[in-house]
Amino acid sequence: MKIRFVVLIAGLLGNGLAAMAMQNALQPTTTSLSVAATSVLLGAADAVTITVAPLSFSVTVPTGTVAVSIDGASPGSPITLSNGSATYNFSSSIVGSHSLTVYYSGDSNYQASTGTATIEVVQKGFAISATGITVSAGQQGQSTITVTPENGYTGTIAFSISSNSTSFSIPCFSVPNATVTGTQPVNVTLTINTTPSGCPAARTPSRGDTLFASSIPRGSRGAGSGPGSWAGVAALLPLMALIGRRRFWGISLAAVLAMVCFGCAGSSSTTVPKGTYVITVSGADKAANIASTTVLSLTVD
Repeated sequence: MKIRFVVLIAGLLGNGLAAMAMQNALQPTTTSLSVAATSVLLGAADAVTITVAPLSFSVTVPTGTVAVSIDGASPGSPITLSNGSATYNFSSSIVGSHSLTVYYSGDSNYQASTGTATIEVVQKGFAISATGITVSAGQQGQSTITVTPENGYTGTIAFSISSNSTSFSIPCFSVPNATVTGTQPVNVTLTINTTPSGCPAARTPSRGDTLFASSIPRGSRGAGSGPGSWAGVAALLPLMALIGRRRFWGISLAAVLAMVCFGCAGSSSTTVPKGTYVITVSGADKAANIASTTVLSLTVD
């Protein structure tokens, strides 16, 4: 009986030692990740090549599977190795840095191992900057707005300006759209008038012209260009039957021109007071739903 017990114990110990020996016989591995691009656009795919190799020389290629975890989440479906390698296509709808961790399962010859990589997800966009303006009271000043494209952005940007100051309002300003077609920064000139007299006057329309309220400088549409003012033109309609069509249109055109010029006088009826003001410049590409802002200092001496 004692002999059988000793034999049983020896057998169990032998199996355990054999398992330990087999485990120790497994060769260590290294799992490496090679990304096609360390920075990728939002929603775009980035190919990640996963390679599992023995830590020391061996003629046997690791087999088995790898699983990928993104930002610490549960690993996805296993990917079978082919000749020690596998490819994973990464993409994300979240801008920022993302951590990839790959887990190798191991096989009958090799131990399990892990590897990591980091991929930055970026979005197309642009940054804007503007130079400060120092101008004498009653004069106009100019600022250079620079648009710098980021991550391959191209498009057309429209600008607007605003200020938190309650002590003044800008009579009018002008700035053209900026069109970005390549990788180089684009400059446009912002002109700010500090007095209504510096605002552009409406030209005399030619026959066949169409008048748009948007042709009045932004921020300079006064009360005279509102719907109530256009009611005055409607009051002239009964005159058509009395004075004839040609004379009627001449009178109507003069009335419209007067109202447009009144709008050009600006929302501010006085010159901007002396002082230093913070102006916010906003640029927006509405088609791409991308916007950016900057500030400039306006000093009126």
